[in-house]
Amino acid sequence: MASKKLQQEVNYGEEEFFIKMSNLLDSKMATLVEQHIVRIEGKIDTLISENNNLNKEILSLKEENKVIKNNLQVLLRKSKAKTLIIGGLGGVKEGNYLNSVQEFFSKVLGVSDIMIDRVFLIREGKLVVVELLKVSDVQQILRNVNKLKGTGIWINKDLSYQDRGSHWREDFEGVYDFVSNCQVNIVIVGDLNIRIGNAQIVPAEIIESKSKVNVERSSKDKVVNSKGKMFLELCDNYNCLVLNGRTQGDLCGEFTYVGGQGCSVNDICAVSYALLDRIYDFKVIPKLFSDHMPICLTLNLNIQFKKDLLLPLLPKLQWTTIDKHNFKNKLEESAFDSPDRNHLYCKLYNLGLSTKFINVLQGLYRNTESSVWTVDGVTSSFPTGTGLKQGCLLSPMLFLCS
Repeated sequence: MASKKLQQEVNYGEEEFFIKMSNLLDSKMATLVEQHIVRIEGKIDTLISENNNLNKEILSLKEENKVIKNNLQVLLRKSKAKTLIIGGLGGVKEGNYLNSVQEFFSKVLGVSDIMIDRVFLIREGKLVVVELLKVSDVQQILRNVNKLKGTGIWINKDLSYQDRGSHWREDFEGVYDFVSNCQVNIVIVGDLNIRIGNAQIVPAEIIESKSKVNVERSSKDKVVNSKGKMFLELCDNYNCLVLNGRTQGDLCGEFTYVGGQGCSVNDICAVSYALLDRIYDFKVIPKLFSDHMPICLTLNLNIQFKKDLLLPLLPKLQWTTIDKHNFKNKLEESAFDSPDRNHLYCKLYNLGLSTKFINVLQGLYRNTESSVWTVDGVTSSFPTGTGLKQGCLLSPMLFLCS
């Protein structure tokens, strides 16, 4: 009996011991866990503080970078304000660019005492970059660019890429806002300064069977640029269809710009889907009075004109028999001086002549020069970009092709 009681006391003692040990471990573990959590929270607070400081530093660096970019842009604008780009200028002598350009300004533009800093060629020698020392010289040259009419030579102020893009974007945003708020059918037409290649293939169900436009577009200009993509997105968003290269009158997608900088399609006509059944034809008209070819949209409208709403015709000039003969004589005298060669080369290419023949022809006219009779005698020769050689057996045929 005594041994049993002793055994119970031992068991109770062990149980109490284990309970105390368990409580002690629980207390210690709780303390350790609490301390560990406190340490983790401390580390998290430190990381958050460091992250906040890094974000502040990043924001500060971004602001500094923005200021630096703006300052660089200002400096670039100041530099570009005294820079001119000249295209179509032949006869620039290798290694003596500065003297050649100085002579061009003096003899062709009649502008002398121009202070040039440096001259260099870009785009494989097709463009001449002239950096001047004074803005006043730039302004003086630009005031005389009208003397280059008919020569195939052009002069532009140099703008930074950002400036060029910002001007176009402002115009595009204005068009976008107008189209997005317009509640009627629209026609967008003109020199949009974009290149869209042969993009914008629309589902066949959009173009009804009675419509005179094609599902796919053709284009002789294969380039698509970022501005063109933005315009195509506008057309897709507001259900407009580009007509260039999609009608019977423009099956091949003719060039709308032919000039000293090449050939492209940047004069665009786009109309609302709802107007497609009204489209009779669209075409590019080959004319020489501008680098940009006229584009013509013909609509089939069942309307009647009211005479009282029509504008009167401008008064016409009296045309006499003597005027007819004088005009014919003057035309024959100056005909071979008028064709633009870059337009002629593109026209010959479109007619199917080989690239080899066109290259030979370009070589024949690469370094042509002319002189002009004045009251003081014959001027010094200057490079030309228009006209055909008189007396050459090819000239009459080339003139007819142009």
